[in-house]
Amino acid sequence: MKKFVFTLEKVLSVKEQMYEVKRGELSILNQRLGDIETRIEDNKKEYKRYNEDVNEKLRAGTTASSIEAYKRYFVVLDNEAQRLEGEKIEMQNQINEKQNEVLEVKTEISGLEKLKEKQLAEYNKGLQKAQEREIEEYVSEKLSSV
Repeated sequence: MKKFVFTLEKVLSVKEQMYEVKRGELSILNQRLGDIETRIEDNKKEYKRYNEDVNEKLRAGTTASSIEAYKRYFVVLDNEAQRLEGEKIEMQNQINEKQNEVLEVKTEISGLEKLKEKQLAEYNKGLQKAQEREIEEYVSEKLSSV
């Protein structure tokens, strides 16, 4: 009997490659999300530091123009915080989409692997039956020649 060949082996191989690519893309997106979260945290720290600096200058007595400069910088920091939060939400959406793609490809691979296992089991049954027939024929030939 000829060797077992899974007819969809190339499709399975392509799907496995797609799975690895999509997992890599997901990893990159997660890394970018981490970078955004770090920048958000840095922005919060800078806001806090400048806020403490303003409070210290107010206690010590400072000019109105100096306070106005701080206010303008706080607006810049607020705008940056809003922009970063928007980036974070967008990145989380991209990650969710990519996770769904990874799951879809993994499901397809699982289906193909189950089909391969089923075909291999059928092949093995056929192989076993063929071997049993050969043994029966051999035994019957030996018995008839005696």
